[in-house]
Amino acid sequence: MPVYNGAHHLSEAIESILSQSFTQFEFIIINDGSTDHSASIINMFTDARIRFIDSEKNEGLVSSLNKGLKLATGAYIARMDQDDKALPLRLQRQYEYMQSHRDCVLLGTQVQVMYGTKKSKLYCTDGELRTSLLFGTSFAHPTVMMKASVLKDQNIVYDERFKHAEDYGMWTTLAAYGKLANLPDVFLEYRKHEQQYTKVFSEQMLHATRFIRNNYINSLGIAFNENDNDTFNTIAEKQLNMTDVSVFERIGSFLNQLPKLLQSSIIPQKAIQKVAYTQWKQLCGERQKNGYNSYMVFARHSVYGLLKDTKTHLWFWKAILHPKRKMQQA
Repeated sequence: MPVYNGAHHLSEAIESILSQSFTQFEFIIINDGSTDHSASIINMFTDARIRFIDSEKNEGLVSSLNKGLKLATGAYIARMDQDDKALPLRLQRQYEYMQSHRDCVLLGTQVQVMYGTKKSKLYCTDGELRTSLLFGTSFAHPTVMMKASVLKDQNIVYDERFKHAEDYGMWTTLAAYGKLANLPDVFLEYRKHEQQYTKVFSEQMLHATRFIRNNYINSLGIAFNENDNDTFNTIAEKQLNMTDVSVFERIGSFLNQLPKLLQSSIIPQKAIQKVAYTQWKQLCGERQKNGYNSYMVFARHSVYGLLKDTKTHLWFWKAILHPKRKMQQA
């Protein structure tokens, strides 16, 4: 757990790990040159499992993450953030899964916003996760558990070039060395606030993410022409002109072709179809929310006939017929 000026919520985060039902772990806490009283809070805990590394100089998150990887001695390395709360069974359930799935190199869980009820809907199976990595990160970073032997044997670390998207770079790298998975249940509550990296460093993240995504696409042997590449970036980054139906027509046509483009990869076709369809559903759903009737364009490009999803079918009709919403025709 890297820490930088995290005093406000630090005690709760530490307690949530020390209170795990699974008890056989070392807890590496790296104070990255905090200027608040984070170090004093960490020193209040006397649990022998804590290994406290107190750095005088702030070296940044990626440096702290890699320091933790180097220091870790366990068979698995789990991540935690300074302001989140791990639920009591988190480590137990992840350890049990990793022990029974020895080919798994990366395992995450679902999350929910602290004091909220809505949980994430992250993909769980290897094929779905490999496909969704085309569009961005598919894991909640503070929930992951990684196989230490793979990291050490392959000399895999967080890449300094990908600051603010270092997790995405790590997942696409690990994907080459074993199976990926997310547990279907919530095992972490995260704290949502305005100063998170995803908000503060959005521009830097965009550039790093595009670089990582292009490398991952190349590793799968996909050859996009220039127009396809532009369309793919539009989908992944969701930089959409909601008023231009031709953009959505192009996206729908492209997503319909995605299973064919990936047919030579190790990813099962059903997993590719599911992820492509979900992307299409979400994009058309966003357009619908912005007041544009999107059912027809959605139906014209429903990926591989998956419009048979009854819930989605009814959802779109309900949106179209909603008496209080005036839709512009697509």
